[in-house]
Amino acid sequence: MAQADPYLRLATNDGPNFSAFSFEHLRASAQAITQASSLVNICWDAIENYTTELGLDGSKTSFADEIWFADSTLGAAAFVLVVNCLNFGSGYFPHIKKNASDSGYKTVASALLKHFEQYWPFLPSDLCHLDAIMFLTPPAEGPSPEFKELAALFSLALQELGSTINERFKNSFECFIESAESNPTNMVATAMEMQCYRDGYRYLGLDFMPAKKAQITVSDLISLGEYLGSLGHDTGLLSFDNCTDLTAFCDNSVPHVLSRDGILEYDQALRNHLKQGKLIDYGSQAEIEIRAATLVAVDAIAGCASEIYKSVVSAREVDAALWNKKHHPNNRAHYRAILSHKCRSLYY
Repeated sequence: MAQADPYLRLATNDGPNFSAFSFEHLRASAQAITQASSLVNICWDAIENYTTELGLDGSKTSFADEIWFADSTLGAAAFVLVVNCLNFGSGYFPHIKKNASDSGYKTVASALLKHFEQYWPFLPSDLCHLDAIMFLTPPAEGPSPEFKELAALFSLALQELGSTINERFKNSFECFIESAESNPTNMVATAMEMQCYRDGYRYLGLDFMPAKKAQITVSDLISLGEYLGSLGHDTGLLSFDNCTDLTAFCDNSVPHVLSRDGILEYDQALRNHLKQGKLIDYGSQAEIEIRAATLVAVDAIAGCASEIYKSVVSAREVDAALWNKKHHPNNRAHYRAILSHKCRSLYY
């Protein structure tokens, strides 16, 4: 039997049991996959020095420079829901025209911000009628098939979010958030009832569900609450308990930083594959092992930082520090000298 290509989607008809999601189970699955990994290794001996260099002293991260719609607490919360519904497409971003930020995510978020500034307040059901092309600009040579595919996926994601909140949560952004009862697990589980949030795999007999978009939605609501609270606004809607349960938001940026900085070590064949700018499939061995190792490594850095600074440092804080490190103008050339892994999916 021919050996399976580690960069192509795994040949399996089994999917994970999304209804059984828990952060404890996610971490256990990531650990097991990382221990069995043949393509990705964590350089454990480098963790302590790297943690010190990151300067994670337990202080709150500043979110003032983030792209927020701050018309009201509800409007800001609705913006977070919608922008993270569209928080995917990194494998397609070479086929869109980016703004001055040169970030695909920030380009989309800035376009959505303009829509909110013009049309808020509106109902969740109004998302069903949006043409996602308004958030995307094709390159000068015109829209490629990949551009059109991303636009179609954006439209499907908006329609699913809008129709779900309309049908199950009284057509109310507020009811959707309140249904989580300030519990991150509830929010992630509810989001993953929608196809566009069902980020996960059945791999090595394990259910591994990174839930990137659902988790970062919760994290951004928490961050938004911290930001608005610092300005004296009521943030009751944005209060979540046990926010340290959240894991890394395993996309392609954070593992890229960790691999460039010597924390994740890729197999030579995988390095060559990525160096050539080749895609890997969502659900392939390489893609799953990269994401699992990222989650485990970020948890290790958070744990190390907590010990060093005698204050709880969460995985979401480490994730933010790594993402910001990559996108800082002074670091852009360094990280872009070697490409991150790219795959085309609904989930990052």
